[in-house]
Amino acid sequence: MTQEETAEAANYIYTQGKRLESLSFKLLELIVVGKQEVNLRTLDMIALCEEIEHIVHPVVQKEKIKLTVDVEDGYINGERALVLSLFLNLIDNARKALSKGGHIWIEGRPDEEYYKVTVKDDGCGMPQEEIHKITEAFYMVDKSRARKQGGAGLGMTLCNKIVEVHRGTWEIQSCMGQGTEISVWLPAGEEEVDDEMEL
Repeated sequence: MTQEETAEAANYIYTQGKRLESLSFKLLELIVVGKQEVNLRTLDMIALCEEIEHIVHPVVQKEKIKLTVDVEDGYINGERALVLSLFLNLIDNARKALSKGGHIWIEGRPDEEYYKVTVKDDGCGMPQEEIHKITEAFYMVDKSRARKQGGAGLGMTLCNKIVEVHRGTWEIQSCMGQGTEISVWLPAGEEEVDDEMEL
């Protein structure tokens, strides 16, 4: 093979290997979520969203994506690693929906007995008839686009399972060419008070 063909073949092997690695991790996580006993603790949503912002910062900076985080004070009852995985998956999906640059918003608001987090993008959006299918395992709205970006079609299935084990609800709204908005309601928690500080 020519040097160019060798590079192309090596790149194909690498990208497909990364896709299979992603698939393996998602499958493992999905199995673990389904079998483990969820240990709920009080989570500070401002601190959690600051951590999420820190984690995604290198990727959004590299891809020139504008990220706006607007989170109000509040707490949820959740398993920290799973809640992080939930929102990182939603943000990653939003990122993949943006062709060049673009904007992702993360908003958090207390909502009666729940805390509502919304992840919104101004990306390609999806057809209305596809929305109810995206939580099915291995389902991809745009297969070629998803595979190019290392998608396995399990992210939204995992998100659905995490919302379910937390006894929360979620809603997906999308419009072709305008973007997608996903809102998640998780049971509210109360701020943990240190007894020693009260004395």
